[in-house]
Amino acid sequence: MTQMLRMIVVGRWLVMAAAMVALAACGGGGDSTAAAAGAQTVTPVTPSDASPPVTAQSTPPPPSVGEATLSWQAPDQNTDGSALTNLAGYRIYYGTSAAALNQVIDIPNVGMTMYVVDNLTAGTYYFSIRAYNGGGAESELSNIVSSTIS
Repeated sequence: MTQMLRMIVVGRWLVMAAAMVALAACGGGGDSTAAAAGAQTVTPVTPSDASPPVTAQSTPPPPSVGEATLSWQAPDQNTDGSALTNLAGYRIYYGTSAAALNQVIDIPNVGMTMYVVDNLTAGTYYFSIRAYNGGGAESELSNIVSSTIS
């Protein structure tokens, strides 16, 4: 198959607001006002008590989570120039290093030319895609693109 696959990272969104709302609702957000409002009174422990004192601890917020939207053009020719008649799907390869694209997403739908990779923690991610035909033959990897989730 020809290397006519072009992939573009068209956006990324943070879902930190939802995590902050969830944390605020359970009193675990990083806001000291919210934590104080939900705090309970702790009776001091006297030396005669055998149990250790109870201290309030806040849970650290979860790492930020984001997503990358990828889009590409479907190939229409084999590498020999003949018409591609048995395209079966695509495989997205990605990872946190351009040299180690160790995550794979199989898309067995030839009509799909856009995909959202979600639940990405903060960092830089590298993406590439291959088309494959009904016989299992894969194209070369497309150009590698990157996206930074912060």
